[in-house]
Amino acid sequence: MRSISKLSLALSCSAIAIAACSPNNLDKSDTSIASAKSYTITRQFQRVVRYNCGGQVTSDKTETVAPPNIYVQISPQNGYHLDHSAYLNLTTGSSPGCIVSQAQFSIDTSPTACNMQVNPGLNQIQYSFYYCDGYTQQTDGNQICTTPLHIDETGKIYINIVYQEETLNGSSEVKPDPTQCQQSKPMRSKK
Repeated sequence: MRSISKLSLALSCSAIAIAACSPNNLDKSDTSIASAKSYTITRQFQRVVRYNCGGQVTSDKTETVAPPNIYVQISPQNGYHLDHSAYLNLTTGSSPGCIVSQAQFSIDTSPTACNMQVNPGLNQIQYSFYYCDGYTQQTDGNQICTTPLHIDETGKIYINIVYQEETLNGSSEVKPDPTQCQQSKPMRSKK
């Protein structure tokens, strides 16, 4: 039995606010290598100067300021009674750890907890949509699926990842929040 709690719905809504403005829709008709569409993932670098509470430089180096990921979506044909979805990159063996609205997730060239890892070049992604025909409302507000789940839609698509690196001009400065500096000062005892 699968439970949908108010907390999981709230977490999904929070993830929407964090994610990119609108996802790239992956076309389910891209089932062959020849039909694979290209998606560009760019890692941005820049000189970053970091300071401590005393105003001294603690770090001055080139850092990643925009990670190499994009937000994507594979939509089910039917969202009615959709219980959950599953995605697997058959090229890397990676699945997204965070899926929003059963259809949206991030892909990244680096392995992370939330994103599906992709490699530059062709990647084959498998998707499955699981449905429940009956839910029961519990007294705590959670809904529980009371019928066996079934897969109504599954498939595989190809995408072509174009990886780029870009170094931004100038530098950015990172200074601690003044309230953090106040909290980190040692307390003096009064005599």
